[in-house]
Amino acid sequence: MTREKIFGISLITMVLVITLFIFNNAETIDNKTVTPNTETKKEASEVQTIEATAELTNYFATLEDLLSKADLVVEGRVKSQETIVHGEMPFTISEVKVKSNLLEGKTKDTIKVIETGGVYSPIGRDGKKLPKVNMKLNGVDTLKINEHVLLFLEEFDGPQLEGGYVPVGAYQGKFKVKDGTTLEQITDVENQLSPEEMKQIKTIGKLKEKIK
Repeated sequence: MTREKIFGISLITMVLVITLFIFNNAETIDNKTVTPNTETKKEASEVQTIEATAELTNYFATLEDLLSKADLVVEGRVKSQETIVHGEMPFTISEVKVKSNLLEGKTKDTIKVIETGGVYSPIGRDGKKLPKVNMKLNGVDTLKINEHVLLFLEEFDGPQLEGGYVPVGAYQGKFKVKDGTTLEQITDVENQLSPEEMKQIKTIGKLKEKIK
């Protein structure tokens, strides 16, 4: 899948939204000013949150849909992260230690996963760095360090990262692992698996059975 499909056809809109935020908040970023098309708020860490919206080009309503695009389905834990900026957009690159690959074939002990968004310092109109913000794509946070996850991944094709992977459907292929076995969708946004579909893959064991 090309990176245009991965990040949606409205990537340009997202850049414009963030640009509006930077230019309109060069002097007011420490306030709770809300700019058009963005929602900003203060968190406990004093890092503002920008919720950028984008229309995804593909939606995955069933397990079969996710599997049709997945090159890997891995259980693992996020060990480290870095955020880069490319074309004024932040991207978070997470190093995930792989516990198991649910598809046939071997994979590396650790893999790199790239996502749109993350904590970074925008550049203001005067060329200086502004205070850090956390950009969330459609309100969805990026992976977090030490998070136990189950990921449907496809190979990433883009200049931001070589030899890495991206979650299927931007964030639709991300699941949390609770109590070592129970699967939960990583967010409650629209266009994810239905409750009925989730019941069929409630645990990693059930997911393995469905994949066989």
